[in-house]
Amino acid sequence: MVVWLSVAGAAASGCGQAVEYCDLKCDCELCNDRVYDACVIGADGAINEAAAYGCEDDYDALLQCRMDRADCDDNHWQVDGDDCNDEAQDYHECTDDASDLGDSTGPTYCVCACTCENGSTSTSCSGNGCCTGQCESQCQADDMGGMVSIEESCGSGQG
Repeated sequence: MVVWLSVAGAAASGCGQAVEYCDLKCDCELCNDRVYDACVIGADGAINEAAAYGCEDDYDALLQCRMDRADCDDNHWQVDGDDCNDEAQDYHECTDDASDLGDSTGPTYCVCACTCENGSTSTSCSGNGCCTGQCESQCQADDMGGMVSIEESCGSGQG
């Protein structure tokens, strides 16, 4: 119950698009509360990641495409084929451009490319080796099956 309240509080504080995405997904897939909460947390994390890169517009377009074009088939919610590839490409180009660490100073920051059973996704984290758990969570939150592989690229921030 504590998790549900924290997710409900997060929804009230501005992750409405994450809630909308998970409502659509879980209405189709008949998610239990735990899966729904994980979906909202994962989707909100992806939205926050996009904002950290300055790529919110591209991510909003990608998420909206997924919400508009996904189909529910036998309790499985997914986007068919390459329906949102243009939006995904725009988002990934934005994050790639924004992740050039150059001579910046600051903490170690890692960007991960995860390959999930049914596709790929990306995530970011602070600290070497931190991406595995986040990639596993993202693959599950995006209903892409388990994680198959991960590539981690980190910058030291020591300019």
